[in-house]
Amino acid sequence: MLFHKSVTPYFPGKGGQRQFTGILQSLYKRQIENTI
Repeated sequence: MLFHKSVTPYFPGKGGQRQFTGILQSLYKRQIENTI
């Protein structure tokens, strides 16, 4: 996942990683809601 690699440096540490995955999950949820 190139996108993940390019964005990860902006979120240092495990806390940042969790924050990043949280943002990703919310984006996916929004996409799914828009599709249905």
